[in-house]
Order: sequence, then C-alpha cells, then structure tokens
Amino acid sequence: MTTTTPSSSSLSIAHLVIPGQVIATSSSNNNKSDRFLRGHGTYVESSSNKGNEERLISSVCGIIHRVNKLITVIPYNESIYKGNVGDLVIGRISSVSSSRWTVIISNSSCMKDAQLPLSGVHLPGGVQRLRTKQDSLNMSTFLNIGDLICSEVHKVQQNDGGSLSLHTRSHKYTKLENGILVKVPSCLIARRKSHILSMINNKIDVLWGVNGNIWLQRANTTSSASASASDTIADLQEKMRLEHSTTPISLEIRCILARLRNSIECLRIVHTMCTPENTESVYCKSLQLETTMHTTQIANMLLPENIILLTNEFRS
Repeated sequence: MTTTTPSSSSLSIAHLVIPGQVIATSSSNNNKSDRFLRGHGTYVESSSNKGNEERLISSVCGIIHRVNKLITVIPYNESIYKGNVGDLVIGRISSVSSSRWTVIISNSSCMKDAQLPLSGVHLPGGVQRLRTKQDSLNMSTFLNIGDLICSEVHKVQQNDGGSLSLHTRSHKYTKLENGILVKVPSCLIARRKSHILSMINNKIDVLWGVNGNIWLQRANTTSSASASASDTIADLQEKMRLEHSTTPISLEIRCILARLRNSIECLRIVHTMCTPENTESVYCKSLQLETTMHTTQIANMLLPENIILLTNEFRS
C-alpha cells in the first residue's frame, strides 16, 4: 500500500496548501481502514494508469485539518459560503415548485441555491400531519417568490456538489418582514453558539446569518394574550409574524436600526469581523462622534474619514 499524507508534526504547525495540490494518495485496492476520508475543501481524483490510485486534492487555499482518516482543508479566507448542518441562514425565495421552494442564500454564482422542502416547514393544522396535494397547490400562500426567510441547514448533499436542504421547523425560523437586510462576505461572520441576539438595550433583534446575510428588526415583544390552547406552533408563529409585520416602527427605533446598519457597513468596508461586540462598539463610538462633531446625521458614519475613526481599534 502507498499512502502519502502530511505527518502529525506538519499538521500541528498549520500546513498550508493551495488549490490543485495533492494532499494524500492511496490505492483503491487497499483495505478501506487504511484509506483517507474526503472532507470539506477537497476532492478525489482517480488514475487508472497507476494501479487505480486515488489522489486527495485541495480545492481551496487553506490549512489542512486531520481527524483520524478524515482530511479537510479550512479556507484561509473563505469568500464563498460552505454550508454546515445546523447553520442559521437568511435567504430569499426565488421559485416555488410542487414540493419545494428554491432559496437564494449566496450572492456568488459559484454557490448553488438551497432547497426548502414542503416537509421542512410548519403548516396550519398540526406539525405532524401529512402533507396533502392541496398543501402543494397552496405553497405560494405560505411562502411566495421574493419572501425573505430565516432557516436552518438540515442536510448538506455532498454527492450533489454540496447543495443544501433547509428547514424552518422551529419558532425561531420564519418569514422576515418589517426590518433591514445587510449583506456582508460570509467570511466576516463567525460561527457561535447563538446567532439570534438582542442588542442595544434589548430594543433590537439581530439575526446573524452564517451565509453573510444579517437581519435587523425591532425586538419582538408580542404577547401570548391572543393565543388559544388549540393553537399549534405554526399558528402561534403566524400570529407573532403578522403582529410584528403590521405594527408601525417608531422614529426612535428607525434611527437605532439605521445606526446599527451603518455600524455593520463600517466593519464590512474595512473587512473586519462583523460580530455583535464589534458592531456595538462602532455603534457607541458613533454616538460619541456625533457629540464631538455636533452632527446628528447618521449617514455621516459612512464618510471615509469617519469610517477610519470608528474602526481604528479593529484595524490596528
């Protein structure tokens, strides 16, 4: 058997590879327990001229990470979103078919659109009930083309180029309305334990989509007074969504949303991680800047000289 992989010592010192570089080789005739397993950031190339040899090749520029026989390459600077099961993503419905919705979750043409199956959403009448032909005909009444949704990655189809299957079977995931969408490169969003946070004294709810889409909205303070004992999760979710979407936003909240949006834009422009902590820091600095310069125009945050002042600590 001929197997070539980076040694344990080389892996511990951040072994860097480039696209097209051979990471490991093995013969397909060998014992399966001795062969490598392909992870993210790699692909396998077979060669019949060398005794059915298989070569594991890097598809991105990044750092090799190995766990037992599983070899992955972590992109050094990932500009294209690579989905993982459990990721919170924000996307827009682009088409409706008889059994699924197609969802655009990336601005890159290299990323396939995700699929949200009819079985992956809550429907009125009970979570566990079977989907009927009538449900398929009425899909556009639940979610229609152009609707913005928050969902979770349910499956990653490795045999289909990494295409994603989504679901919204949780009270956290729903159609998004009455807020602001901010787009940043997905590499600026760090994975964390929770991607739905309340900010600015709990006045704003922020959904940090791992795919680079960030949603800002007024904090959802919907009461359960209108809920009945017979309401399902889908019914409660729909009541909360309707109440949120039809309640006017006050001028104070509009100003906070605009300032928070510009805080994220400042971080994006200087290509700095868009974390809740960094965003709130820029937000507070902008308030201090207004006091110093005697200006109240939120749009002034995006002037080049002000961006430099607001993001100085993150660029040093």
